[in-house]
Parts: sequence; C-alpha cells; structure tokens
Amino acid sequence: MTIVQAVVSHAFPSSVTTEVNSLLDKLNWTTDLQSSACFSISLEGQQLTIPYRIYCEEPVPLHLTDTEALLLDCILTRHHNGYLREKSLRRILTAKPYFATPFIAQLLGEYVIEILTLIQNNLSTTLLDNLIQLKKDNPEFFNLTEKRVQSYWNCFYKGSIEKSDYVGFQLLKAIEDRTEEMKSPHNH
Repeated sequence: MTIVQAVVSHAFPSSVTTEVNSLLDKLNWTTDLQSSACFSISLEGQQLTIPYRIYCEEPVPLHLTDTEALLLDCILTRHHNGYLREKSLRRILTAKPYFATPFIAQLLGEYVIEILTLIQNNLSTTLLDNLIQLKKDNPEFFNLTEKRVQSYWNCFYKGSIEKSDYVGFQLLKAIEDRTEEMKSPHNH
C-alpha cells in the first residue's frame, strides 16, 4: 500500500470501507512525494483523518461505480493541482452522501476565490444542513476555518474587496443564517 493509499483509507467512515478498498485496488497511485499533514473530523461518530494535500499523478479511473467515483472526487479535492481540485469539487457539490461534506468544508477555509465562488453558486439547503451538522460535531475545525477566512481576506483581498463582499464571509454568513432559520419556532 502506498502512502497515498494509506492516507485515503482513513479519510472515510466505515460505512464505505468496502467501496474505498475497491477504489484503491483499481487505481495506480504514483508519487515521489509525501502527502501533507492531515486534519481530523468527527463524522457519523467516527474520527476521520483527511489530508490537507495529496501529491500524486492524476489517477486514471477504470470502471468505477458511482460511489467509487464520488470517493475519488472527494480525495481529489485535496490534490496539489488547483484545477483538479476545482474539477473534482464540481462533481461532489451536489452529492447526497454526508461523507462528502468534510471535503467541501475544508475548501471554505482556502484562499482560491474561484473555488469559494463555485461552492457559493451550488449552496443548496442540503449542503447547508450538512455543513451545519459538521460544524456542530466539529466546532474546533469550524473555528479554525473561520479564522482562515479572516486571514486570507486580510492577506489577499482587504484592499480590494469589502469584507461583506468577500465570498468566504458570505459562505460563513449563509451557514449562520441557515442555523438561525432552523432555530426559528415556525420551522418546528
């Protein structure tokens, strides 16, 4: 098992272990580089370890099931190539399985405005509700994500984009607004 394969095997809940193992068996993961550090997420009562970045050639998938393709796209949102991250994100944004949510949530705290805009343009009620659940289960992770949004705005956009117009803050506000909406008495 390669280092990338070992990292990937810990990034998903046990409910999809069979599909993860099948995917890993079908792909030829080649790399001379190590994957970067990981972040931990609690999902479905399990601790998952997801890489910040993976460094490998783009794998050529062969005869993947829909679930295997979704798993691959989730992992590729962590790829070192931003274009590949964006392409994979496009495919998981409308995914129903909750296991895709941490991969989207991690991108909220990154600086690529095109990726943030893509998330904003696909922000469904289902995705918002999944992000809210993930936030409830992982408050430290979301606190760090919010700090990253602030930091990237300060570093890259403060002089050119008003805080209220920065897509990172707009996404955080959408999560906050949906949380408040769900607390409203007329939603019970």
